[in-house]
Amino acid sequence: MFSALYFEFKISYNCICISGVVYPSLEEGRYCMKKKILSLIIALCMLLTFTQPVLSVLAAGGVWNGGTAVPSLSGGYYQIASAENLAWFASQVNSGSSSIKAKLTADISLNEEGSKEHVWTPIGTESSPFKGEFDGNGFTISGLFVDGSNDYSGLFGYVYADKPNVDDNDNTSETIFVAEPVKMIYNLKVTNASVSGGQNVGGIAGYIHYAIISGCSFSGTVNGANNSVGGICGYAFNYSVVEQCYSEGSVSGVIRVGGILGYNSAGTLTNSYSTAAQTSGNVMVGGLVGYNNNGTVKTCYVSSKVTGSSQVGVAFGNTVGANVSSIIFDGTYKTNLLTTGATEKTPAQMTGSSSVSNIGFSSSD
Repeated sequence: MFSALYFEFKISYNCICISGVVYPSLEEGRYCMKKKILSLIIALCMLLTFTQPVLSVLAAGGVWNGGTAVPSLSGGYYQIASAENLAWFASQVNSGSSSIKAKLTADISLNEEGSKEHVWTPIGTESSPFKGEFDGNGFTISGLFVDGSNDYSGLFGYVYADKPNVDDNDNTSETIFVAEPVKMIYNLKVTNASVSGGQNVGGIAGYIHYAIISGCSFSGTVNGANNSVGGICGYAFNYSVVEQCYSEGSVSGVIRVGGILGYNSAGTLTNSYSTAAQTSGNVMVGGLVGYNNNGTVKTCYVSSKVTGSSQVGVAFGNTVGANVSSIIFDGTYKTNLLTTGATEKTPAQMTGSSSVSNIGFSSSD
């Protein structure tokens, strides 16, 4: 391997000249050359080691530049590896390709921490709702910034699963439900986020219909100028399910404001918690759910300061015809609040590993 290199140097009378230095023998010249090549290899290895983190960030796409890029497609799922891929996916859904599917393959940054340079347009609108599937794959979307007073605000705006019906075959022309709600958004973390809108505003989704949000979390602020505002979802309607989710940060609105769900209408919230520093509104404000209307809420806990003018509770602002069980709350914040449907625990009792595991999370979550 080395012999080819020697032709680049001056060799005469059994002497060798390397980098201007003359060695008395060819053997010593070979030895010196081997040392130099070894040193070069070591230096290259060190360079690759130290630049790997930088290369990884560049490969993941860096912070969103405000544009779009077409992702690759594998197994029916668009592989979302950059913010530009995610923006492309949102534009496709909002333009009518509502049933496409996506999977995150890397952490994504929409804005630098503290920056609001790039405004996000929620995925799914009332006229072109999101009907596909989004697998967060355990990755994080950070720097989400949704601004304005539009309805259906969040990372996702309007999420709609068609409710499957069949005739009951008794010639009465009635229909029955034949399937469970559809798992549509799952295994996703949203951090360093700021979401604002009118009504139906949530950290993960503004509105969901017959859909399941599972294993998701939101950290940041959610603010709605009107009703149905929640840390995870603003309005969960018609047998929708939110499970194994948590929110932290702050949530504010006017009517039907909750740490996780603003309005739960015949839906299910289970194995979830809120540690939002502040949950505030006017009427029907709750640490978990603002208004629980014929919904099921079980195995959840809340530790949040809740404020409002009327129908304000540690867990629920108002609950009607609901199935509620195994709800615990941090008694630190119970003064002047309704405690309907919830059991008080001390902070130590709530943060123990047994309490956490009982709602479906590991003690490290």
